Order: sequence, then C-alpha cells, then structure tokens
Amino acid sequence: MNRSDNMREVARVWNGSERGKEHQRQHCTEMNKTERHKEAAREVGRKIGKLYGKFSLINFIGSNKHREVVRQNRQNRIAYNKSEKGRENARKGLAKTRLLITTESQKKLSRTLLVSGVYNVMEFYVSGIRRLIDIAIPFVKVAIEVDGSSHNGLFCTKQEKIEDDRLKDQQLQSLDWRVLRFTNQEVSNSLETVVERVKQVIETQEMKDCSI
Repeated sequence: MNRSDNMREVARVWNGSERGKEHQRQHCTEMNKTERHKEAAREVGRKIGKLYGKFSLINFIGSNKHREVVRQNRQNRIAYNKSEKGRENARKGLAKTRLLITTESQKKLSRTLLVSGVYNVMEFYVSGIRRLIDIAIPFVKVAIEVDGSSHNGLFCTKQEKIEDDRLKDQQLQSLDWRVLRFTNQEVSNSLETVVERVKQVIETQEMKDCSI
C-alpha cells in the first residue's frame, strides 16, 4: 500500500467514525448559516433559473456549460487549498485525524505517567509553530515524542520524516521546550527506564524555572 492509499484509508476511517460524522454535521450546519453560503445558494438558483427553459437538468449535466462550471469549481477549490486559510484548515483536519492513529506506545506511556503522578496531554497543539506534540507536560514545557509507525511512510518518506522531526525539535527548543524522543521498542521493553528519564528531566526543568 503506497502513501496515497494510506492517506485515503485514514480519511475513510475518520469519515466513518462517530467523531468524524459529528464534525461533518457541525461543519455543514455552520456553513449553511453563513451569509457567504446563502449568497452562493442564491447565485446557483439564479444560474439555474437562467438555464431553465433552455436546458432540462438532464441536458445540463454533461453539457459544455456544465463542464465549464465543474472546471471553475475545481480551480476555486485548488486556489482555496493553496491559501493560508485552506492550509490552516488542512492542518486542523490532520490533527484530528492523528488522534485516531495514536500508537499504543503513546497511550501506554501517557497512562503510566498519569498513574505515577505526572500530568500530561496527548497530541498537544503548539499554536506558535502549528505543531503537535505526541505527549506534552505543559507546566514544565517537556515534549515527548514516541517514534514508531508514523515514521513508516504514512504521510511522507522515512527520510522526510526524520528531517521534519529535526526541524520540529529546533522549533520547540526555540520556544524553551525540552524535547525527549523514545522509540516504540524503548517504551514497550523499558517502560520504567523511560518514565524515570522523563521524571529526571521534569526535575531539571523545575530547578531551571526556580533559578530564573
């Protein structure tokens, strides 16, 4: 299965989930209330009104006029996807999709930290750099990344993911986050060692904050 097939499968799972359906219902409800959507609906009505009498709906579908409308809509959609608003919405959609493919190692580590008294947040969104942290401990700015299935070509190649991880670490460090990276194998086979390492870094961060 190639990367495109993987992305389509993730989208299919999200769209078929209860959260995905609820998101779609809310999005449609909000969109239908907007003045822009109402005006677009009125414009479509006016266009159909002009065509009525010349074409039946059956004749309109597949006609040159219909193909022109489809082509224009496609161009508008491409322009929107390239816009900053379109990219931001895509990033938010990807963030919601990632919640469905959170690895078992992430869940296991998060639960163990909570049991040991370490408050943490999974898939924590950092708005300043528009990034998601696998497991974040916000009050001391400790970011935990669990490297595993997300590196196996789901959204990009392994090398691209490694380079993106390096950039992500630099961006987080520029905002005074301390970044820790563990593999799935480390979490599965040496969970106690991983938790102890996290606690040591938390203590270091707390001492650093007290000294400021």
